[in-house]
Amino acid sequence: MSKHPCNTISPHHLASLALVGTMALACSPTTRATGTITQDVGVTVESVAQMAINGSGVPVFIVSSADTAGGAPSIVKDPYDRYLQYTSIAPTGESRSLQAALSAAAPAGMAVRLSTSAASGTGAVGAAQYTASGEAAALLSTTPVDLVTGIGTGYTGDGATDGLLLNYELAMTDQMDQVGTGTQVMEVTFTLASTP
Repeated sequence: MSKHPCNTISPHHLASLALVGTMALACSPTTRATGTITQDVGVTVESVAQMAINGSGVPVFIVSSADTAGGAPSIVKDPYDRYLQYTSIAPTGESRSLQAALSAAAPAGMAVRLSTSAASGTGAVGAAQYTASGEAAALLSTTPVDLVTGIGTGYTGDGATDGLLLNYELAMTDQMDQVGTGTQVMEVTFTLASTP
């Protein structure tokens, strides 16, 4: 039985077929597996309660002679320009109030009062409670009084005139007969106190 030329493969044809097969493999589309990978990103928010008083001068009052004899003693206030600034991140579900208290009682027969400008800034900076002068200003004592309520997460800004303008006043009370001479220095303590 003779072999048909079409049924035989010469070494030359075998090399050609191998080359074609290699080219077919090289030109076929590559299959790539797809997948995903994850990475955690952590965020920790801490409770923040920061305050600063910016500006110039110190509130100092001098009580001295009346403008005319028989009149009430005059009260002169040294010029000052002070702003209280704060940054707050309140705990979840809580707010804060800005409180003020004297380190010691006001001199006998005198009242120290404090008013502020309206609260402004970015975020929940709260609502100022005493923005008018005179009897409408906060009466300071050794018991803290809320100057601003509803402070959450926010900030007043730290520019020269950002924050609450502090306006102190001194007045004689109806017990002015108790007023005596001398000098008394009181500290005003401001606190960002948490409120549920």
